[in-house]
Amino acid sequence: MTMIRKFLSLAALLSMTALALSFTGRLHPLGDSLAVFRPPLLGISFLLAFALPRSRLFIGALGFLILNAVSMGIYYKPQNLEGGSALKIYQKNLYFKGFNI
Repeated sequence: MTMIRKFLSLAALLSMTALALSFTGRLHPLGDSLAVFRPPLLGISFLLAFALPRSRLFIGALGFLILNAVSMGIYYKPQNLEGGSALKIYQKNLYFKGFNI
């Protein structure tokens, strides 16, 4: 493999690792922070996955990315305005220890 292909493969594995860690919000606060970047991480990981050698790793990476795309697609799909509420509330609680605001 050429040096560029090795670099792209490493970048693909790192971006997929960050994507996988974004689902660990219940275990560690870093997962919540990475969850904000799930859509861009999915896109970057999908593009970089084609730099991986065509092997079981490539097939596993594509399976992982398709599973993430489906789970995010279900969350981001448009809601029926007649059957329910069109309002979606997102709340991010921040804890600043030691700051008096």
